[in-house]
Amino acid sequence: MFRKRIFWAIKLLIALIILVVLVSTIKREAIIEAWLNADKTGVIAALSLLPVNLLLQAVKWRLLLTTLKPNTSTVEVVGSLLVGFTLGLATPGRVGEFARAFAVRDRNPLQVMGLSLADKFYNLACTALFGGIAILTLPGMILQQNVYIIISSGLLYLIGAFIIVYLAAHPGFIRGLLYSISLMLPKRDKLKAIITCLDGITPQRARMVFTLSMLFYFTFIVQFFFLANAFSDLTFIDGIRGLPAIIFTKTFLPISIGGLGVGELAAVRFLSLFRVEAAAAFNASLILFTMNVLAPGIVGIFFIPRLRFNRGEK
Repeated sequence: MFRKRIFWAIKLLIALIILVVLVSTIKREAIIEAWLNADKTGVIAALSLLPVNLLLQAVKWRLLLTTLKPNTSTVEVVGSLLVGFTLGLATPGRVGEFARAFAVRDRNPLQVMGLSLADKFYNLACTALFGGIAILTLPGMILQQNVYIIISSGLLYLIGAFIIVYLAAHPGFIRGLLYSISLMLPKRDKLKAIITCLDGITPQRARMVFTLSMLFYFTFIVQFFFLANAFSDLTFIDGIRGLPAIIFTKTFLPISIGGLGVGELAAVRFLSLFRVEAAAAFNASLILFTMNVLAPGIVGIFFIPRLRFNRGEK
């Protein structure tokens, strides 16, 4: 427990250090001025999409959870989702989201954890698909290189994209692969319990979950686009190149709590390639974090005492 607290404290410290360095570099006055001069319509537009964002996540989680517990109530779906937000906020890479497993009654927590892993996989798949191509097309990347680098990079991306889409659409393949790996491990009972959660995810349901994950991802990007344009002028083409690259970096570089600091640093760096001021990029990213991560995480605190955390099967 002590080591976990130290680990958490280090991640929090990293986030705070990055934020302090950014604020001191950009200048606090510039950040405040950017907020005062912002187009509040863009902020309101982004905020209006938050219910859509949360609804898509809840529907997706319900689709997965009902494969294990068909009679899952709406309160249990929303409650477990928000509890995951709360504990995910306090952990690097948001691994605390797996605490959803202990907020679902009458089911093996390991199996629910497996569904939470599946949910996270689909989100990561979308981030990798769209963020990967966005990074490749950033100014100074492969488009400015020779034709051989462009072709080889494009082929590598297409191969990776094919693998991701295939795995997302065929959960049975993942189950078989994980089961084969578990046979080689000395302690495989817990892993088998996690793997069995994939039994109820049919290819049809997997495609529905993948579609909802894409809709959630696009909603998130549109929110970011509205916020970026509330503080600056970002064209649609520049937005679809820069914003997914920021989300990609923040997601796959989980060195801070909830990606705080890393997202703002990536926003300042990548959006500067499109002539967006540092203060504007910083504000847009920080407000996005507040809307989509911090606010639901705070609400989730109130669900923790209401839910009976289960530690085993009924």
